Amino acid sequence: DHPRKFSKFKTILKKMANLESVEIVDKKVNGAIHFVHKADEFYIPTTEGVDISKQIGELREALHYTEGFLESVIKKLSNKKFVDNAPESVVEMERKKKEDAEAKIRTLKESLEMLTRK
Repeated sequence: DHPRKFSKFKTILKKMANLESVEIVDKKVNGAIHFVHKADEFYIPTTEGVDISKQIGELREALHYTEGFLESVIKKLSNKKFVDNAPESVVEMERKKKEDAEAKIRTLKESLEMLTRK
């Protein structure tokens, strides 16, 4: 059902993102910038105008930052005093931050892998 979901938006996507074409694929695209929105994966093939080494550097920087952020959230959740005394909504928000950071780290690592594999 996903291909049909996006088929009707091809023209809009092309115009909004200034793309030559939009294709719906059923496998990963090597050598592409990759991102995930909800459960859908998107790939933007790199072209001559894209500085791959700059993209890789930015992804590594984002990965380093996100790993540090995750470490601080894990430290907070490991603090029994915090977990026992904070309102449940605050603890739950920290758990959500942890899940989000872990998902972002997976995506960043996969994006790095995709860019370095041609």
